[in-house]
Amino acid sequence: SQLLKIESAVQFSVDQECFVKVIEQKHAWVLPKEFAIHIAMTTVSITRGILHEKTRKSVLNNYPIPVINVLDQVNNDIVIQKSKVEN
Repeated sequence: SQLLKIESAVQFSVDQECFVKVIEQKHAWVLPKEFAIHIAMTTVSITRGILHEKTRKSVLNNYPIPVINVLDQVNNDIVIQKSKVEN
């Protein structure tokens, strides 16, 4: 059963030159698998820290927070299709 649930949003900045050379494609944005894994690992770590801080004065803070292996979650490049813009 689920004891706690947390949802977080994390924003990352990408260097403009890197964005144009690596990520931006004609019809999609493509995050290379290794970069997507790095972002996912950072997001999971930040979220675990938020959860730890939010439960600081609670008995829940004494329980370990399980580690999530994002290597098993990201199998390929992440492709985000650009939506068509109406004129």
